[in-house]
Amino acid sequence: MNRFYKRYSDLIFHLLSENKWISLALLAERTGFSKSTVWRDLEFLETILPENWKLEKHETLGIRLKKPESGTLETILSEIRNKNTYFHTLKLILMNDGIDIAQISNKVHISRSTAYRHIEKLQEVLKESQLALTPSPFKVVGDERIIRRFLMQYFDLMSFNPEAEQEWLHAVDFQQDLLEVTSGHSITLRTGAIQRLKMVIYIKYAFF
Repeated sequence: MNRFYKRYSDLIFHLLSENKWISLALLAERTGFSKSTVWRDLEFLETILPENWKLEKHETLGIRLKKPESGTLETILSEIRNKNTYFHTLKLILMNDGIDIAQISNKVHISRSTAYRHIEKLQEVLKESQLALTPSPFKVVGDERIIRRFLMQYFDLMSFNPEAEQEWLHAVDFQQDLLEVTSGHSITLRTGAIQRLKMVIYIKYAFF
């Protein structure tokens, strides 16, 4: 998941750094991806760019990303991560034990054809992670350890905060008990470590 997201950030970074037309071949060389992969990712990016951002493509000149005056790499990546319908679709599939196109279309507020395109892209991402998506109702299947790792990558990517996602009653008790157990030992627990442990427990209670 993070590798897939990194492809987008790499593409946007090079387009913004160039700030002019750049050939597909040069973009592929700089990102380390094939021209066909870069082209597919550009086509997908074109569908989820925030307002006032525009991806222009020319047969001879190549590709150019036009941004608003205040646009930065951080702002566009934040928009893509938090507001695009692709990640909302992925969240619905991960949070439900099987979901169909009608439900995705209704909850994400997209057309059925767009929902099917998102599903096709998700199938590619899951295949890269050695997982698969069942036919409708859609559900992630595969090795349990890989599924949990994929979920952790997703939550990490989306700035994991289970308390904000749903009323999860185990988080506070878990953290308090953990601190009490380790208080008598020379153990230093970083905030990030505690958060990741909470993430594992959350996944266990929420999905298995």
